[in-house]
Amino acid sequence: MPLEGLIYALKNRLQRDIHFDSKRHMMDQQINSSVVDIILDEVLPALDTILLYWENEPEYIEHEEPPMTMAEMHQSAWERKQMIKGRR
Repeated sequence: MPLEGLIYALKNRLQRDIHFDSKRHMMDQQINSSVVDIILDEVLPALDTILLYWENEPEYIEHEEPPMTMAEMHQSAWERKQMIKGRR
């Protein structure tokens, strides 16, 4: 999956940039400390969650049709509604 590789590359790039920027003097750092906190506390865990989902993704999501199309769901709901109202 090409998107998965892109997310891995983004995650590694963020970690590497934060690591190298943290070695600089405070006045020479290019990444604001509040941005670093957001990246470490929110962005990286979100990327990990996405990657973990893709690793555990069921096979049918990638290769098969969904179990029911939207048109079939609407038709089924309409038929149930008609049965409840006593029209069928």
